[in-house]
Amino acid sequence: MRAGRGGFAAGARASGRPVGATAIGPVPPPIWRDAWAWGLAALLVPLFIAARGVPLGEPVFDDFDFLRQTRFQRTIGWLDGGGSPLYWRPLSRQLYYAIISPFAVSQPGLVVALQAGLLLLAGLLLYRALRPAWPGSAAAAAAAFVLALEASVQILTWAAAAQDLLALVAGAAALHALSRGRRAGALAWLVLALLAKETAMVIGLCLPIWPAFRERSGEPAGWRSRSRLAAGVAAALAIWWLVHEWVSRHAGLEPPPHYPQGGVWERLVWAAHRVGLEALNAADSPHAGIAVVMAGLLAVAALLAGLGTLRGRARLHAARPWLAWAGVWIVLTAFPIAWFMPSWGSFRAVIPMVGIGVALVALLGAGGAWAVAIASGLRLLLLLMVPPVPERIPMTLGNTVIEFDRAGLASMQRLVREVRTRSLASTPKLPHGARIVRYQWPRMTDLAFEGSKAFQVWYRDSSLRVVGQEELNQEPFGWADLAIAFEPRRTPQVAIISPKALQSLWEANRDKDHAALVEARLRDFEREQADTNAAGFIATGLALRGMAQFIDGKHDSATATLERALELNPNDPNAHRLLADIYASVRGRPDLAILELERHLAIVPDDGGARQELAQLRARVDQPR
Repeated sequence: MRAGRGGFAAGARASGRPVGATAIGPVPPPIWRDAWAWGLAALLVPLFIAARGVPLGEPVFDDFDFLRQTRFQRTIGWLDGGGSPLYWRPLSRQLYYAIISPFAVSQPGLVVALQAGLLLLAGLLLYRALRPAWPGSAAAAAAAFVLALEASVQILTWAAAAQDLLALVAGAAALHALSRGRRAGALAWLVLALLAKETAMVIGLCLPIWPAFRERSGEPAGWRSRSRLAAGVAAALAIWWLVHEWVSRHAGLEPPPHYPQGGVWERLVWAAHRVGLEALNAADSPHAGIAVVMAGLLAVAALLAGLGTLRGRARLHAARPWLAWAGVWIVLTAFPIAWFMPSWGSFRAVIPMVGIGVALVALLGAGGAWAVAIASGLRLLLLLMVPPVPERIPMTLGNTVIEFDRAGLASMQRLVREVRTRSLASTPKLPHGARIVRYQWPRMTDLAFEGSKAFQVWYRDSSLRVVGQEELNQEPFGWADLAIAFEPRRTPQVAIISPKALQSLWEANRDKDHAALVEARLRDFEREQADTNAAGFIATGLALRGMAQFIDGKHDSATATLERALELNPNDPNAHRLLADIYASVRGRPDLAILELERHLAIVPDDGGARQELAQLRARVDQPR
């Protein structure tokens, strides 16, 4: 069998002696003349297609911890969490955010370009690490697992995912160094990977058994070199662990979160299921079941084809060290993922893909190049079939904290972008110590802004505060320098509430037992509220005015005001409740009152008083006349 043909193994030496997967293969061409390397670069195109609809690069969640620390701390504090109470990762936090901080908010596309380049670099390093032992087609197919990957959309678009990305780049560089006989270089890259994320411990454990490990001469590494490398890895891990623990205690860092659900095996099965779907690019696909069946049938067919021929059995024999190495990598990388069950983040699947890619190409290659080609084509097709993220921000993002997938992250980035652009356009500057109010935002979305930190980063002022109802009730009563409303049915879905209109509404709500005062407070309410897109907020003010008119006996005016409120916001519970009272007590229409109470309870199911009144009205309607 000649070099570069007939499977995933490299071939044979000039002497004709058959060799296994660790034999010296042909020298690959320079990367700029390597067609397979250019093919890997082209995989960024379908990856960006899969990212359509995602607000690429918009800072969100942990980004604001690190950006705030970088922006307001005069010198970089290397011995802390970089702005977060969790983990010590100075490479991917302190250093990385010091680099991107000048443009992360104003030009997030530059962050996307940087991380796309780093992701491609990781793929190319893995490809070149495999090239001394594998032909270009097989090495490229294995490296493509980290590039043609739906989970890598998060790697592209979220700066905080650089923690996994930099660990991946350094890990691939370590494998590349070993395939060139540079043991010291591999250890240096391992240290950098550890400083990016703790998951790199897995990389260290897998380095000594890397099948493509070479001596300086190009010969396959023997047990002495592997033993020396293992000792170096052990020393690097031990020193890193001691420093990590000292920094964690010195800086008061918290232990990683852990959810007390399921046993070890249940967690590992869960992790394998999630990572397996990501490997097929089927996590968000309606055809996930079909993809799993097709992948299983392809693996069986390739295995049978390999076992059925002498050449196939030779390939399977040559694949054994690769399958063993990949198995160790996959199992070890599954443990950190299993730890976080049921919390899931697609970005965590990127590092396991190194082992999965190597294992599947080694296994499928036993059946022939056709099996590897079909598998690669299937994954690429599923990547291109990934549905676009929803155009609308959902009413609640509670589930996205657990299912931290592409669509969930994109929804939060879209909300953050709309809030940022609308806030800065309406109020370019805020006074020192300004109060900021979030009005009827989707549940759990405050986590996406890290409390007040997003606004502090945007306005470059660490004194800004996001306040709640309790603080808004303090002097200056009802006043906020910036108030932002979420409007689920409008476009855009974010509106700016005028400070004076907010204060008028707040004062009217305080005086709601005095109808005349309420009407006086809200006399100029619509004129004060400049942004008519704040439909829900305006509807709340109208419902309050309608209540005052009802109390004053202005029933026609109250009905018209409440109906207008429901035109603006069909889900205003107060308007439905008040209309029910008018229909029941004034109009003599218990049937319409029942409809309004049912609508009210659909929005506020825990309103016991309304439920009791509904039962009484139904009983009255059902009585024989």
